[in-house]
Amino acid sequence: MQTTTAPADPQLRLRAAVHRGRFRDPSVFGWTAQVLIAVQALVQVVLGFTPQTGAQVFSVTANVTEPVFLASAAAFLVWFHRCRVNAEALAPLGHRYTTGAAVGSWFVPVLMWWAPRRAVLDIWRSGGGTADTRLIDAWWTAWLAKTVGFLVYLAVDPGGDPNALWTVVVNTVAAGLAIAVIGRVGRSQRALLDAGPAPA
Repeated sequence: MQTTTAPADPQLRLRAAVHRGRFRDPSVFGWTAQVLIAVQALVQVVLGFTPQTGAQVFSVTANVTEPVFLASAAAFLVWFHRCRVNAEALAPLGHRYTTGAAVGSWFVPVLMWWAPRRAVLDIWRSGGGTADTRLIDAWWTAWLAKTVGFLVYLAVDPGGDPNALWTVVVNTVAAGLAIAVIGRVGRSQRALLDAGPAPA
């Protein structure tokens, strides 16, 4: 598998980053985000398959939907910020957006449909990630299908069911791919941390 060019002397950069306390293990943030994203996907599945057969289950689940979504989104953004700070410690010049702009791009209409993907790619490559970005591309495609697709669906059918089967499937796929991306990027950064500084 072909690899991209790693940042110049990444181990020396890592040694300097660790000394300054800038490069830190993102694992705890990653695990938290993965668990909450999985829970959010499970909540969506329950909502999609129980409205007719389990009214009480549906009611209870609907009450936790928003808190679970907000918690998973917050956990993901904390992980994303940690990885972005780590990435800048490894490759200060290898990013198209500042850390603040990368995080903020998730909240800007239209911009949120492409800028975060570019930021994730910069994070991945700054840690010496491979040129194979198919996992990130697949996750982003699923995320667009979930967000943009849902907006189109409501525009076509304003009274449509937000828990329709297709939304459940797309959300589950997007969640699974997000969990995989978090794991892949996190392992890449963790590997640099475990490797330690290069011998003098």
